[in-house]
Amino acid sequence: MILSVCTKVSKISEKDIKEQLEKKLEQISIQKPINVDAGVYQASSSTLTYYVHIPKNATTNMPLVLYLHGDGGQVSAQHDIMYYRTIDAYGQDFPYILLSPAGGMWAETSGRIAAVKNIVDVVCNKYKCDTSRISVVGHSRGAIGTWAIVNQYPG
Repeated sequence: MILSVCTKVSKISEKDIKEQLEKKLEQISIQKPINVDAGVYQASSSTLTYYVHIPKNATTNMPLVLYLHGDGGQVSAQHDIMYYRTIDAYGQDFPYILLSPAGGMWAETSGRIAAVKNIVDVVCNKYKCDTSRISVVGHSRGAIGTWAIVNQYPG
């Protein structure tokens, strides 16, 4: 299947790439708008990339879910957002904004928890989140980061 898709993609010329991709997207029924934003936050000791999924029905004062990925690299957060993009494309929509920074070593890296908190503030300001409804979850090392951020910023 992957080889077949790659072969077809390699045959697309620059001139007609948009039309062919739109046709393919229409064939697999995912031509609906997918609302993903990304940003880069410059922390004192490093840079953190983050991804934000905004539901199609987004309004002001939506809750925010902060998801901290486990150990395994920078792309994990992007893959998490891709999962939500896929669900979104098939008609599911969630009543919250999902924020997924890419970085790992959340509690072990000096200043990382403060940087994540600052990213939350940036995203909440940009999308007018309900700051009284912020949840944080994490997987594996992200769970350690979850405990650290809740301990450092209990409100």
